Amino acid sequence: MDQKAFRSITPIFNFTLGTDFSHSGAFKDASFNIRLRKYEPGKKSYDELMKYADKTSRSQLTSIHIYTKGPMILAEFFLVVDVIHPSNEDLKVSTNSYESVHILKTILDSLRLHSSNGLLCDKTFYFSFPQHSHGGTAYGSPLINQNPFLHLNGLSVLRESEFEKCRSTFDILLNKKWNNNVTLDKLLVLAIEYHKAVFSFQAIEHGFLILMVIFEALFKKDNNENRTQASMRISKLISVAKKDQKKIHKEFSVDTNNFYDLRNNIAHGDPSLDQAVIKTKYKALYQYITMAIIKLISITDGQVNHGVNYYDEVTRLIDRHFNALPST
Repeated sequence: MDQKAFRSITPIFNFTLGTDFSHSGAFKDASFNIRLRKYEPGKKSYDELMKYADKTSRSQLTSIHIYTKGPMILAEFFLVVDVIHPSNEDLKVSTNSYESVHILKTILDSLRLHSSNGLLCDKTFYFSFPQHSHGGTAYGSPLINQNPFLHLNGLSVLRESEFEKCRSTFDILLNKKWNNNVTLDKLLVLAIEYHKAVFSFQAIEHGFLILMVIFEALFKKDNNENRTQASMRISKLISVAKKDQKKIHKEFSVDTNNFYDLRNNIAHGDPSLDQAVIKTKYKALYQYITMAIIKLISITDGQVNHGVNYYDEVTRLIDRHFNALPST
């Protein structure tokens, strides 16, 4: 059978992993192969990465180990996604496909959620084989831009213990039929997109505010509900053991410099804000919000009763999850 292959190559910066990450499967009528690994500079890596590139692209992209526009960091790790379709007349003149774009966006979101400090990437290069007759290979900046501002110190790590969880998140998101009339779907889309947006803010306090917007959207029922209820929901959801719940709840709404008070101080332009405190609290808040998004994707997949209030239903699911946890 004739086939059309689309390849995307995304250089990943400020990143490491111990073992190569891979995933494969099918989506609609296409099959896909995903690989994230280190490519050493040199001809062998270049030829492997540029497998589907034409002569024009090779002459313009003489080295795929490119720099970001921000920090001058050389890419060592690359996300390579191959999507293969049975060929048809439309695909013969295409430089990309819906399936390819959707798979790439979904794996970038999943990897960002499961890597310790997010995913720093600047642009993606697209190639296809066979090329159509009207001009070479498409490459350049995609619609997906993670941006170069990292407010978390050190290399971002995708740990091997997260591989299966990352694949699971990817599979759920890839096949999910989003419904804009369903509150859960609207809020999860908002949470995932805002989670990506925190990397676009140069000022760390602005990223902090966006994380708190995610928190309140997902866990606060309305403006009349006090902070305690929302803090209880998220602390129960992300606790590994029941003993964790009290500590997390206090960080959101009770402790000195709790997340709620810092959010209010930032939003109202408090000139006495201590940037060192914001930086420390940002790290914890980022980790908690990331864990909450992953957990909500997992526990609500196919389980939410859309005929009842979203917050009541999510509270029920969270309580069921929390009650099953060990005490210590």
